Amino acid sequence: MTSDEFEASYLGATLYMPVIHPRVPAFFAGETPFPAPSVVLCLEDALGESDVARGVAALRAMLAGRAGAHGARLYVRPRSLDMAWRLADLPGIGQVEGFVAPKIGVDAVAPWMA
Repeated sequence: MTSDEFEASYLGATLYMPVIHPRVPAFFAGETPFPAPSVVLCLEDALGESDVARGVAALRAMLAGRAGAHGARLYVRPRSLDMAWRLADLPGIGQVEGFVAPKIGVDAVAPWMA
């Protein structure tokens, strides 16, 4: 088994959650175990345009107060590459495994891969 095959199987079932879901802060605080081995906190289509700023603020606050992974691998799904770059500068962002690319067209793949 290659390391890439191991990595894909290690994710297990992945749960996508809106970052502003009311239960997410309890998961971050360790009060409630994450419901899946890997969780994607979504800022893309799980949020309406009017909730995006609140979602980024919620992510910022949770990263600042997070004490550990609490049993799940965490990822963030931004709305765009520009948003991914801005999120990459948040204090504490190193606590997540990485980003999940949003729905993109063929013409947008190269910038994400770079």
